[in-house]
Amino acid sequence: MTRMRNGEGVPTSLRFLEEGGQTGREILAYPWSDTPLGPLEEWPVSLRTTLATMLACPAAMFLAWGPEGISFFNDAYRPVFGDRLRRALGARFREIWADLWEDIGPLVDAALRGESVAQRNLPLLMDRYGVPEESWWSFTYSPVRDDAGRINGMICVTAETTAEVLAERARRRSDERLEMALSAGGSIGIWDWDVAADRVTADPRFAALYGVDPEMAAAGVPIAAFFSGVHPDDLPSLKASIGAVFGTGGQFDAEYRLVQGDGSIRWVAAQGRCTLGEDGTPRHFPGVSFDITERKRIEQALRDSQDRFRGIINSVDQMIWSTRPDGYHDFYNERWYAFTGVPAGTTDGEAWNGMFHPDDRERAWAAWQHALATGENYQIEYRLRHRSGLYRWVLGRAQPVRDADGRIVRWFGTCTDIHDRKLAEERQAFLLGLNDRLREADEPQAVTLAAAATLGAHIGVARAGYGEIDETGEIVRVERDWTRDPSVPSLAGASRILDGFGPAVIAELRAGLTLVVEDCYADPRAGHDYAATWDSIGCRSLVVVPLIREGRLRAILYLHEPKPRVWRAEEIGLIEDVAQRVGHAAERARAEQAERANARELRLIADSLPVLIALFDADGVCRFANAASADWFGAAPAESVGQTLAALIGPADFAEARPRFESARA
Repeated sequence: MTRMRNGEGVPTSLRFLEEGGQTGREILAYPWSDTPLGPLEEWPVSLRTTLATMLACPAAMFLAWGPEGISFFNDAYRPVFGDRLRRALGARFREIWADLWEDIGPLVDAALRGESVAQRNLPLLMDRYGVPEESWWSFTYSPVRDDAGRINGMICVTAETTAEVLAERARRRSDERLEMALSAGGSIGIWDWDVAADRVTADPRFAALYGVDPEMAAAGVPIAAFFSGVHPDDLPSLKASIGAVFGTGGQFDAEYRLVQGDGSIRWVAAQGRCTLGEDGTPRHFPGVSFDITERKRIEQALRDSQDRFRGIINSVDQMIWSTRPDGYHDFYNERWYAFTGVPAGTTDGEAWNGMFHPDDRERAWAAWQHALATGENYQIEYRLRHRSGLYRWVLGRAQPVRDADGRIVRWFGTCTDIHDRKLAEERQAFLLGLNDRLREADEPQAVTLAAAATLGAHIGVARAGYGEIDETGEIVRVERDWTRDPSVPSLAGASRILDGFGPAVIAELRAGLTLVVEDCYADPRAGHDYAATWDSIGCRSLVVVPLIREGRLRAILYLHEPKPRVWRAEEIGLIEDVAQRVGHAAERARAEQAERANARELRLIADSLPVLIALFDADGVCRFANAASADWFGAAPAESVGQTLAALIGPADFAEARPRFESARA
């Protein structure tokens, strides 16, 4: 078993470090107790979860945690450091990249303010191996939150795009050279084909490219001599292109490969024009060929670089998208399509807005148009249609990428699933409001009605109520309930035999299990034999939570729908939570009600007696006085309460009574 630095075995919660490659093992062995983070066994769950995700990710990732910006990274990020690697782990992020802080510092600050920052092809002059070198990088900086939801660091996903940038530069230069050659007539090789005679004459450069003897090419040879140098895989399509222009005449364009004498491959672009005779047959076919091998190599390098970048984007567990400067969406990563379930390309352009909840579309569209008009960052929370057909809350963010002149050349955006957080916030707000309503209710029936009304409206059901089970355990009675509108019948004041709903249903409730029925007609527990009972209360779908006290079913909290309904897990969890709260609140209200009744009864008894009955606290302040106290204190009982004994009987009498009072208080 792997041992930790202190010699103890690695606990299960830290096994992800063992499996996190070389960097994970270095984190496990690092003396964290000497740092502000303290022993790694005491690290917060949020830090461990972020580390586990980062170490498992194939993309290069970096994490700066806490106010000190303590550094973590994964194996893919190690080459980024160069010679800095040996001092990177556990160091302060700003100290590691001090020479680049002028470039990246503002981006880090933005992430720590809660913004997601995306950059593509950012130029950085980096000293990785003792010599400053020009490099380009694409990355995202995003805030990372601690267990309390506060921003406590930032995470960076990066990829070096130096090869891509240089390849793009080279490709542009190659294209410029090709364009100049086409404009100036500086071709690599020239041919002239007498089609009728099948005689091709060509200059030495063209002949050398196709492997034909220059003297023979100058004298003229059949086209087959030049075909012999064409790559076998490209020859059929080349002949087809020539055949097509033979039929129509006019411009000829083709790109294909040539096999050189040493076996190497070269790409050429051939351009020519075929002239037809009066009889429609091809006569004259001159043209030029350009060696485009370098351009093809650069294009392939660019495609490879783009594929690598796309691979990194698709490896991140977040929806990422990009648009043109005018806001036209033309890229989504795989995570977007996995979340939404829509076919690739169907949300390009402006079609993405149709994926939003109808109530959010206008608001989201206005925010996006504002960002496009002003160049400001885009950020909004909205509901996005999931592949399940349900809507989930997401946080949409985007920011522009600008060129050297400040013009927007691209927008990069992300969509983060915040549905669980949003539901938790809504649930917390709902429960706080419910608690306030329950505290205001001072009678059991008022408590249960307040809970039913609040919960029923929040969940969106037709009827909600609270029923109590009698001492026999066979009868349920509903004193008051809540209905959505007058068309829904109320069950208030009704008593029903539990077995009338079916033994399987009641057995689950008596066992303390929440009963969830999506369709009474289709659920075997409800059964057709008991359909009449369900019909009699206008119920087709329901959730019933049992309240068990001292091992017995004492009450139920129910929600009814007149039509079939699929109940979500978060709804059921909330209903169960409310059931327990209302059960305790009802018991509290019942106890307080009994206490008030007892107090009234004691008051009646005390007031009926002709003797003085008064209660004083330890400070000598009157807390209770019966009707007869008026004859003793000279004041109504209500006026006596709150006054001291000395004030009620006078200083002289109090001085005489004080020893007895002090003795009683002791």
